[in-house]
Amino acid sequence: MSEQEKKENKVVIDRSKSLKLQKLSETPLAAFTEKVAEADGKPEAGTVAALVAALAPALGSLVAALAGLDPEGEQKDLVMELGEMRKYMLRQVDDMPRSRAPLMKRLAENATGIEIESAARVACTIPNEIVYLMCRCMELLDQLMPLCRKEDRPTIQAAAYLCLAAINVMRGQIEQYAGYMEDVSFQYVVKREAELNVQEHEAVIERLMAPIE
Repeated sequence: MSEQEKKENKVVIDRSKSLKLQKLSETPLAAFTEKVAEADGKPEAGTVAALVAALAPALGSLVAALAGLDPEGEQKDLVMELGEMRKYMLRQVDDMPRSRAPLMKRLAENATGIEIESAARVACTIPNEIVYLMCRCMELLDQLMPLCRKEDRPTIQAAAYLCLAAINVMRGQIEQYAGYMEDVSFQYVVKREAELNVQEHEAVIERLMAPIE
């Protein structure tokens, strides 16, 4: 191999390493969508839903800013929580693949049932957390609705739809991972946790989904 070929090969290797180290949450949007479309399935539906879950409180923050809510004023807790939720959900864009990786590895290795179930329980943790946080996000959006400008109400409704989209994807992920569990009781509990969170927020969801006039 010539010196020139060695240099070119080193560039390719270095670039490959840098791509592996790059956080999905810091990936440019065009590159992120390209990664989603690739056949290796990284990132997959849960990671995309985590990004959607970050956009929901971001829209809430937008509406709060347009309404002139003072970050240090009476509604500071509302404004702060929306901002913190957006940042936290972005971290889940990176954490979702990591939480799923042990399960995928054990399935590929034909591991024991106990090993697979243990990994499946880990994989369910973030999806259930996102369901909880998106329900909380809808509570915040519900609080924001009477404070916002009339013309921004459809934006709040759009944010609520994103919350529901993320919730539905995460419940699907939980259903999938629970299928790898032999412990029927835990399988029921892990699915029921998400279901109860949604049921407890039915009134909030109904208000947010009501037609905007």
